[in-house]
Amino acid sequence: MKWLNDWGCRQFAKEHHQVAFERLRVWARQHADDLPGYTTSILSLTEAKIQATVRAYDALKELEASQKRTPHGTHSVRVGATGAAKILYALRPNTVPPWDDAIRERLKCDGSAESYSRFLRMVMVEIQELLADAARYGVSPEQLPSAIGRSASTLPKIVDEYFWVTITRNFNIPKPLELQVWASWCGGS
Repeated sequence: MKWLNDWGCRQFAKEHHQVAFERLRVWARQHADDLPGYTTSILSLTEAKIQATVRAYDALKELEASQKRTPHGTHSVRVGATGAAKILYALRPNTVPPWDDAIRERLKCDGSAESYSRFLRMVMVEIQELLADAARYGVSPEQLPSAIGRSASTLPKIVDEYFWVTITRNFNIPKPLELQVWASWCGGS
């Protein structure tokens, strides 16, 4: 629960951690078979497993994470789309990518089950393109994380990191010609 809080999931109020954890435990028991295996690659997901994962996501995002007191009473706070995606990533880092609000909005995903299904497919395409680019330079899928200095990152996390830098943080990646000019300033080619 602390890890989720540290990763920006503030819907898990500290005073409700135990109750939220118990709700997550019940959800996990109900949806364990919906999730792909721990080492399953996102690229090996079948249509049936995508739909099962989306069912698990949809149920998870609706769970109550905590209660919030306001001047107008107490309100239920749900796990939500971001919290559900981050939890699924924590459970299946090789298969399920996380997302945040900025990424969802830019990719026109409203947090619904249908949009999460589209997101999984988008990430699969991004990974396939990344692996094709890497292969042109002799870099295998197993070598890719180390080759780009992200040895602890899974392929779904690498795509998330790219989205986080370019979408959430709004960083414009330099064009190849610009990088060549920079390299020439340092005596590189």
